[in-house]
Amino acid sequence: MNKKPEHSDVSDFSKVFQIDEASLPDELIEKDPDASTRNLGFLSGEPELSEKEKREILEKEKAEKKKKQANRIKNRMLIILSAAVLLFIAVFGISIAVRESRKPVITAEKPVIQTVSRYTEGNAVTVSSGNAYKAVFIDNDYDVHYIEPGQAVELTDENGTVYTGKISDIKEASPDSYYIKDYYTVLTGDLPATAVYAVFVSPDDSSVFTKEGTPLKVKVLTKTAEDALTVKASAVFTDGNQSYVWKYSAFGKTLEKQDVKTGITVDGITVILGGLDKNDKVAVTFSCSEDKIYDGIKVKTEK
Repeated sequence: MNKKPEHSDVSDFSKVFQIDEASLPDELIEKDPDASTRNLGFLSGEPELSEKEKREILEKEKAEKKKKQANRIKNRMLIILSAAVLLFIAVFGISIAVRESRKPVITAEKPVIQTVSRYTEGNAVTVSSGNAYKAVFIDNDYDVHYIEPGQAVELTDENGTVYTGKISDIKEASPDSYYIKDYYTVLTGDLPATAVYAVFVSPDDSSVFTKEGTPLKVKVLTKTAEDALTVKASAVFTDGNQSYVWKYSAFGKTLEKQDVKTGITVDGITVILGGLDKNDKVAVTFSCSEDKIYDGIKVKTEK
């Protein structure tokens, strides 16, 4: 019978090969506290690389490093570019806001088609005329040129009673004419310095006036424009004898100086006889003085 070998009879492979002690049984591990790992070479399962493979790995690592560096540069450039774009947008937006804030603000309106009537109102007084009484009023205004015999008149006494009548006569009188001296002072509290117009009114009911010197209020139509194209008087300006408006262009948001021919103005409304169309828009109010407006100026409309 063969004798079973003792542990001491087992060959110590660690003296022949450098091995990883963790991969061997405890019996084969040399108890060396300073050598926990041995290089087994082919036993470790990691064959040694050739020089070419090492160079390839090194080149691949360099390429990966360059790629990462390029990506970092690219990302930084994108960040810088984005910041520049945002800065440009901010500056551009601020400049637009500043320009917008400097634009005059206007209110633009279309002309209105309507009938406009102008009246002359003043003081009158009764005077005797033959066997009847008439009313007379004094007018030295150009409106008298629109008054003509036969035109209807309203007369109102101190009690508020309204009488109707018609123009019977218009006389241009010198300051020393008797009825001017007598009644101009009554009507105006002064003496006339120049020739004026005396306008006589016959009441429709000849019996309503019974004495001279009765004070009355008179209202007479001086001119009517029917179905007229009108704008607010604030929209009309003059340069010498030429009237003009500022026409608004919604397309370019600009103002254009437009010459117009005007008619009568009544209660802040001016009749336009030429130069505008009913579909035009004109500026009627401005946030600045009119002398700062020029042809082609950019404006904002009031919201």
